[in-house]
Amino acid sequence: MMLLSLHIVAIAALAGICGSIGYQMGVKEGIRVSRLESEMKTSQLNQGST
Repeated sequence: MMLLSLHIVAIAALAGICGSIGYQMGVKEGIRVSRLESEMKTSQLNQGST
């Protein structure tokens, strides 16, 4: 029974770590995409004014 409990805890910890890594990668990707969109808008405005 103890071995089963340890396996459950280990699987839950692994799922939590993988979820955390995935979330952080998603946050970084979202920041990168919003930065690119902002730069594109800025460059379009600059090209339109010249």
